[in-house]
Order: sequence, then structure tokens, then C-alpha cells
Amino acid sequence: LHQIKARKMFQYVLSLLNSLIYNIKFSFFIWIFGILFFLSFICIILIIFKGISLGFMISSIIYTFRAKGLIYALILTFTNAINIFIYILFCYYSINFAIKSFNAFRNNRQISYKNFFINYIYIYLILFLFLIISSFFEIYIGSNLIKFVV
Repeated sequence: LHQIKARKMFQYVLSLLNSLIYNIKFSFFIWIFGILFFLSFICIILIIFKGISLGFMISSIIYTFRAKGLIYALILTFTNAINIFIYILFCYYSINFAIKSFNAFRNNRQISYKNFFINYIYIYLILFLFLIISSFFEIYIGSNLIKFVV
């Protein structure tokens, strides 16, 4: 926001790479926590953290920029809200995978881990595609909307 307001040249490619790297890391941690079923509860903590940081970002933008901050907050938090929804889906499938694995282990049942794991990877890739689209929207469309408002 500071770069855009100061009319400096916004670096789209660098910002897009930073957004993608962050999304890759965050979703990868959720994915790994789902595989390690004894750590799957950490996914819920990560989502709670994301929600608290989104609320803090909205309130600090509105507090700093007053009435105009409401417009800034709506533009800047729209993609974050979409990302949080995608992360909630990641967590759901991670915890679901962990519970099914734990139940199969506990009951000493045989399940097809290969098919189950392949489905888990497909879900991960589909949700990750949505995160990539969200990153493009955040960097290219969101920054241009902010330029238009400023």
C-alpha cells in the first residue's frame, strides 16, 4: 500500500513470487500435518492464526485511514478471505486424511493407501491451483484497484 500510495513503481513479478512462495509454504505445512496424523490438530491452530491476522489487518487499515480505509480494507482483504476459505478446505481434507489413517491403523484394517494418497494429492493440486489464481488476482487486479482508489 505504501509503494502504491507513494507512486513508486510496483514490482508485479516480485510481489507475485512472494505471494506464491508464501502460499506454497503455508499449504505445504497443512498438507504435511495431514499426512502426520498426530500433528493434524495444528492445522486448526494455523487457520485460527490466519483469521486473527485478517481481523487485525482490517481493523488497523480502518483505524489508520479512517473512512477511506474501509475501501482499502475491502480490496486488500478480499483475496485473503478467499485464501482462508481455501486453507479451511486444505485443513478439512488434511484432518479427514489423518482421521481415516488413524482409524485404519487403530482398527488394524487394510485400506488402499495408494489410492487414498493419490486422491489426497489431487485435492491438494486442485486447491493449490485456486491459490495460484488468487495470488494473480491479489497482485494484478487488487493492486490496480488500489491505484484507482488512491
